[in-house]
Amino acid sequence: NSNLFENLINLIDLNLSQNLLIKLDINLFSFLKNLINLNLENNSIEKLDLKLFQNLTSMKSINLNNNRLDQIRLDLFKNSIN
Repeated sequence: NSNLFENLINLIDLNLSQNLLIKLDINLFSFLKNLINLNLENNSIEKLDLKLFQNLTSMKSINLNNNRLDQIRLDLFKNSIN
C-alpha cells in the first residue's frame, strides 16, 4: 500500500525488520521526508527500485542486512543518505 505512512510525516525512526517483506512499493516512503533511520533487515527483499528512497532527504542510516539482494546500486541513495 503506497500511502501506508501518509499521515506519519514526522516519523524519524521506522523499523520494518523481520516482516517477511519481498517487494517494496516504489511510493512506500514518499511521505517520510523527516525519516532519519530505516531498518529493513531480516526480510526477503530481492530488489530495490531506484526511486524507492528518493524522498528520504533526511535519512542518515539504513539497515538492509539479511535480505535477498544480489546488488545495491550506488545511485540508489543519491538523494537520500546525508
